[in-house]
Parts: sequence; C-alpha cells; structure tokens
Amino acid sequence: MRIKGGRKLLELALSNIIENALKFTPADGEVEIGADKTNEKIYIWVRDTGPGISPKDLPHIFERFYRGRNSIVEGSDLGLALVKSIVSAHNGEVEIISELDSGSEFRIILPTDTNNNECL
Repeated sequence: MRIKGGRKLLELALSNIIENALKFTPADGEVEIGADKTNEKIYIWVRDTGPGISPKDLPHIFERFYRGRNSIVEGSDLGLALVKSIVSAHNGEVEIISELDSGSEFRIILPTDTNNNECL
C-alpha cells in the first residue's frame, strides 16, 4: 500500500505530532505509535498518556498561534496548524480523541494511491 505525496512534508507532520506527545507526556507516561490500513486509507496514530486536551480547547488546536488554556510548554504554536495544512494538502484528515487526565490520540488519515503513481 502506498501513499501519494511529499515524503518530507508527511515526515514533518508526523514528527510534529510525535514531538508534541513526548513533550506533554510525563516521564513515567507512555507514547505509542502505530499504523493500520484498509484498501483505501492509511491510518497513522500517536497515543500518549499526557494530560489530555480540554474540550474547550479541542475545536481550536489547529488554529495558528492558539495556545490552550492550561499550556505551560513553550513553542511557536504553529505545529498543529502546519500538521493540518500538510495533511489536507495530501487529501487527508487529522482526528483527535482526547480526555483530560487520560491522554490523547492523534490520527493522520491518508488516502492510498490505488494507481501506484509517484509515491513514498
């Protein structure tokens, strides 16, 4: 199964999500990375046992320069906006499942290239 797209851009999107998971997960927590596929889509997910994201913040986390209400970590606040932009440019989507005090799961969902054109 192949994905049609820009390898470096997709690596940047995935590394951003992984870095966020590592940044927000406590030293005794866990970060898990995995992938699944169907005939039409590839799912790449990153799960963490960090603090989770407030339901009030969830609708805004892909906005440029948005900083969550309880954010204590430094950064440019552009990372998730960049992830969303890269994934959207590849006809994909990003999903988030998060619960306060239980962690988060970010999913990058990309269509497969059924024609095996220029791919990763």
